[in-house]
Amino acid sequence: MAALADGGFVIAWRSLGQDGSSYGVYAQRYDADGIAVGGEVLVNTRTSSNQLEPSVAGLSGGGYVVIWQSQFQDGSGRGVYGQIYDASGSAVGAEFRVNETTAGDQDEASVAGLPDGGFVVTWTSASQDGSGDGVYQRRFAADGSPYVFTPTFVEDGAAVTIAPSLQLGDVDSATLAGATVAITDHVAG
Repeated sequence: MAALADGGFVIAWRSLGQDGSSYGVYAQRYDADGIAVGGEVLVNTRTSSNQLEPSVAGLSGGGYVVIWQSQFQDGSGRGVYGQIYDASGSAVGAEFRVNETTAGDQDEASVAGLPDGGFVVTWTSASQDGSGDGVYQRRFAADGSPYVFTPTFVEDGAAVTIAPSLQLGDVDSATLAGATVAITDHVAG
C-alpha cells in the first residue's frame, strides 16, 4: 500500500488465475475516504508464468509506480519489472524491466518515490556479484527512464538470503543522500 499526493492510497497484490495464467499483479486506487476509484487494474502486461511480489510507491506528481518479479520474462529465471501510472490511474508507457543483468534470479524488489517525481528500486540478484545474493539499486526519472549511474550494494557470504526494504526520509534525490537500504541477512546453519 502507498499514500498518494491527493490524500488517497493505492494497493497492489498478486492474484492466482485472474489474468488467465498463474499469478498476476493487480492494483486498486482509493480516495482519501477509502472509496474505490475506478476498478482494479491488471498491472502486468505479460500474463504467462508468474508475476509476483508487488511493491508500490506514490510519486510526487500524484501518480504511482508498481514493481514486481516476473518469471522467465527476461530470458532467465525471475526478473524485476515495473509500470508507472499517472494521477488519474492511467498507465504511462509500457511495462519496463528494472534489472540490467538477466542471468539467474532478480527478485525481492522494493520501490520508493523521490521528491523530484522519480523513484528508486532495490532488489536481490542471485550470484551476480560472484558470491551468493547481492542487493542492487537503480534510480529512475519520473518518466521511467533510468539514470546511468547504478550504485551496487553487495552482501558476501555463503548460503545467504537477503530481502531488501527501502525507506526514504529527507532525500536529496540528486545524490540519494538520506536513502537507507535495510538488509535482512539469514545464514543457513
